[in-house]
Amino acid sequence: MLQPKPKLRRASGIRQAFQLQEFAFDAAMALKRACTDEQSHNVSMDVKTAVAVQKLIGAWDTASDRLRIYRNKGLPKVQEHKPKHSKAKTEPEPVTPLEAKPEPCPYRHRAKPCYQLNLNAPHELPPTKTL
Repeated sequence: MLQPKPKLRRASGIRQAFQLQEFAFDAAMALKRACTDEQSHNVSMDVKTAVAVQKLIGAWDTASDRLRIYRNKGLPKVQEHKPKHSKAKTEPEPVTPLEAKPEPCPYRHRAKPCYQLNLNAPHELPPTKTL
């Protein structure tokens, strides 16, 4: 009679997935170094090596998915288009014009308009707090 295999604990599953991902990366980089010409730094490989690299990339991707699942992260979701405002439009509040026009700025090279500070104009200071 067959005995059921014991389930792997979560920590060992994460460790194994990480080790497999690391092994796939290291093996792919070793293949890259083996197929790189030292003088021209061009990578050239035969069909069998290219298939091996493809399988290593697939193994790395599978291990990456396992790690994502173990970390309890879902797949990225496609966000549906949601209207920013409701269909019923409200009237905007009326804008009150400023009482005094600002003086023109001598610095015309700035992208945003700036206003000169008129020190002769009467102004009020905010009340100060006493302790």
